[in-house]
Amino acid sequence: ISSGGTAQAVTFMFTPDFSKITPEVAVSALGQACFSIGIGNAIMITYGSYLPKDVNIPGAAATISVVDTLVAITAGLAIFPIVFTHNLDFSAGAGIFFQTLPTALAEYWYIGAAFFFLAFFAAITSSVSLLEPTAAFVAEKFNLTKAKAAWLSGLAITTVGLGSLFSPAFFEFIDQGLAGPI
Repeated sequence: ISSGGTAQAVTFMFTPDFSKITPEVAVSALGQACFSIGIGNAIMITYGSYLPKDVNIPGAAATISVVDTLVAITAGLAIFPIVFTHNLDFSAGAGIFFQTLPTALAEYWYIGAAFFFLAFFAAITSSVSLLEPTAAFVAEKFNLTKAKAAWLSGLAITTVGLGSLFSPAFFEFIDQGLAGPI
């Protein structure tokens, strides 16, 4: 796919604009960092408990940091040219993923399908690491196999999550038209 927004995307991504750094932005960034560190620590503890003793942890951390950064830059170089080509709102935050990108990718349905399949795969694999501490606790506490504990924990967490999905606030959100078509 050739995009006329590539130059704009590269400029947008790699040209710093220090005038955009305000106290509100700094507080938001700090909040995001604390949230990410909290979730990241839980995941690191989970995966660390299964790590063999002969693994070079600083080397693995460096590799993960480099690869994660390269993936993020690649994603930006894939997404922002589409956003600029179609004159979409790049400041939509997480909304860009669910509102503006489907509009842009409708023209290239096969890329859109692959994009959302990979996003689904990323969400599922992230969920596994977040489910693991609960499943390990349930397995140990109730003397269950790991598989049974994972299924029971996942079912319980999904049931609780459905409560928020079917809450009055969710339906108010839908009524206001913020979620788009279901």
